[in-house]
Amino acid sequence: MSRSVLSSIIVVLALVDGLIHLYLAISFFHLQIVARNQLSYLFPLDFIGLVVLVALFLYSARSSLGLHRLVCAALIVYPIAEIAVWLSRNHPNPMGFLGDGTKAIEVVLLVLVIAHLLSLGTQQATNLARGARA
Repeated sequence: MSRSVLSSIIVVLALVDGLIHLYLAISFFHLQIVARNQLSYLFPLDFIGLVVLVALFLYSARSSLGLHRLVCAALIVYPIAEIAVWLSRNHPNPMGFLGDGTKAIEVVLLVLVIAHLLSLGTQQATNLARGARA
């Protein structure tokens, strides 16, 4: 799979995950912060965090390799944190499928970002080899 296709899938999965969390914030809390319910602010923050990470992912792909690797690392840690929070809350599953569905998306996202990050190393090695031949 080419890196551009992989990057596109990563962007789509991250945005879908964020949009599901925004949908949950709207449907359950009408985007109002409820002091006694952490999810009322965690869901919108999750959406905002993923949108920011996607923007950084797209920007960093065109800038330095070091910055892109750092953003990829954040995109690996973020779904791990989401899954950890979900598990600590006894894995809620609103509407019968959204909890499990978002976790499946997050696991796939995690695997694809790791694959993308690993491909960055091979791409750099290929470019160095080409430069040495020239």
